[in-house]
Amino acid sequence: MLKITVKVEKRIEGLRNEFDKFDNWILSGSLCGWGNPLIPCFDLVIFLKLPPEVRMKRLRNREKGRYGDEIKIGKSRYQKYVEFMDWASKYDEGDENIRSLVLHNKWLEEINCQMLRIEEDIDLDEKVKKINKTS
Repeated sequence: MLKITVKVEKRIEGLRNEFDKFDNWILSGSLCGWGNPLIPCFDLVIFLKLPPEVRMKRLRNREKGRYGDEIKIGKSRYQKYVEFMDWASKYDEGDENIRSLVLHNKWLEEINCQMLRIEEDIDLDEKVKKINKTS
């Protein structure tokens, strides 16, 4: 447990050091739990969510792009691929014990800065327009 704590502390320290180098920055990804000390650094949080079928299709395409035929039945990455896709499929219905919508919504309640939720499959230009209207 101490090893994980030290690892997280180093990650937070490294991020803070990077933040100090820039007037503006964007941090992407899930920071649930481990990243809570960084919340006071945020001016705007943008929560992006896709419909499950779109998200899963993009993940399948991403994994195929990364690993090619190795994710096919009988190949070296097949079992890992199946396990990952099963885990990812639980996002919308899972509880707060896994990386899930419930967990992310709970974390978002702790945010005390401006927040924008984009929960639709729109192109990048439309997302940028929504973000520009917010800031």
